[in-house]
This record gives sequence, structure tokens and C-alpha cells, in this order.
Amino acid sequence: MSKGLSQKPENTFENASNEVSLAKIYFDEAEKIRCNNKYKEAVDRYLHSILINKNNPTPYLGLALSYKNLKNYNKALNALEKAEKISPY
Repeated sequence: MSKGLSQKPENTFENASNEVSLAKIYFDEAEKIRCNNKYKEAVDRYLHSILINKNNPTPYLGLALSYKNLKNYNKALNALEKAEKISPY
């Protein structure tokens, strides 16, 4: 039996929904951490969020703020440019 058509198709909508939810969890954690001035930890969480959902500009903004506060201005600018590139506005 051929694997291609005989297997049950994956529920890609459910998988995508779970990934967006996980990205939001990382983003929410990053926001709380950044607001407590723990910028290095926040960067890690923002990057996790971005790895899961690269099409959301919002984590890039938090990432930019964290990098700015760490005085890593090149990375902050880079994150802002990425946010602008994918932003629908």
C-alpha cells in the first residue's frame, strides 16, 4: 500500500493554531520579563516566539526594545526593519 494517499491527512489548521498559541505564550512571557528589566531573558523569549511565527511583527518590536536597552543598537535596528517589512500597516 502506498503511503501517499492512504494515510489520514494532517490537520494543518489545528497545527497552525497550536503554533500561534505557543508563539503568543512566549511573546506574553517576553513582555512580562522585559517590563521587569530582564532584557537578556526577554530576548530569548521573543526569539522563541519569532521562530514559531515569523509573520507577526509585534515580537520584533519587543525584541528591538530589549536590544536597545542592552545597548545593542544594530540588532535593535535590524529587528525594527524586520517588523516594518512584515507589518501590514
